[in-house]
Amino acid sequence: MNRTILEATHSEDRLAKGLRLCVDIINDVLSASDVELDRMIDKALARLGAFTDSDRTYVFRLRDGQFLDNTHEWVAPGIESVRNQLQGLSIEKASAWWEAFDTVGEMYIPDTALLDDDRPDKKFLQQQDVKSLLALPMRQNGVLSGFVGYDAVRKNRGFQAGEIDLIRTVANVFSAALEKRDAMRLGVMAMIDDLTALPNRRHFDLSLERALRKSNRSGYFGAIFFLDVDGFKTINDRYGHRGGDEFLSAFGARLRDAVRSSDLVARYGGDEFVALVDDLPAPRANAEAEALALANRVLKALGRPVRLEQTEPPVTLSMSSSLGLVIFGPGDDDIEDIINRADKAMYKAKKNRAGCVIG
Repeated sequence: MNRTILEATHSEDRLAKGLRLCVDIINDVLSASDVELDRMIDKALARLGAFTDSDRTYVFRLRDGQFLDNTHEWVAPGIESVRNQLQGLSIEKASAWWEAFDTVGEMYIPDTALLDDDRPDKKFLQQQDVKSLLALPMRQNGVLSGFVGYDAVRKNRGFQAGEIDLIRTVANVFSAALEKRDAMRLGVMAMIDDLTALPNRRHFDLSLERALRKSNRSGYFGAIFFLDVDGFKTINDRYGHRGGDEFLSAFGARLRDAVRSSDLVARYGGDEFVALVDDLPAPRANAEAEALALANRVLKALGRPVRLEQTEPPVTLSMSSSLGLVIFGPGDDDIEDIINRADKAMYKAKKNRAGCVIG
């Protein structure tokens, strides 16, 4: 009787310790920044591995609906890491796991030696010396997106129902945190131009909208530079899309380096680029003078030759641009009008070979 009471007390103490551990992990993971999240998950896996007496703890994530990648892993001292070998695995290897996740909510294998020989995961698990394992699903928007796993390598390992419930909660938290980061990164990518890695048109328009509100609130001035690449069609026709893309990337990088670090440079579309120049001094005449000086510096930087390495053979080409400049300040709130004025000024500069025209 006393032994039964002691065992029950020990079990309760262990679950209480596990609950405190899970609360700590949940707080760490949910408060982690985008940059810190991977480190917090790795730290959590180490703590969970020690608590569950596992030899290997890990996260697998589903990619493109058909591949599994081992994205995070912790191994106990003396246990070999297998993370590098477990990338791009076919989801077919885990078909039984997916079925178990949907039906019983977990994949628990107390002894891999007892698995049917025709199961696709048996040989795979035994190659890693896995004797027992527990895996809990991760879901994003209700759809399976991966799993968190616990491997026993040195000896078979069992799990109490209470333990499984605790680490299931952690799996759900991992899933929520990773889903949030994925959404943030998708949001960022939606604002970035694929070719140049500069902000895109949508990003620029939103930034200009904020700048106009700030200008009307605080009385400061700003400027828009609207530029395109002189003779780009000829470059693209002669050197193909690869040469044209390399030229545009070089143009964007050079423009970004020529303006101030606080200014925003974006690819507006095709061979058109824009820059948002913030915090120019009042009155408008002073703002215009400073913006014009910066515009001339930009045109000088864009006037240097550029070396294309992706063409066959590599070639050095001249580079130049036409620039339309518009000053905005208190009372300006029409984004479309400002951009149209800058666009027209740019075409006037191109037509007159004037370099820069103020619109």
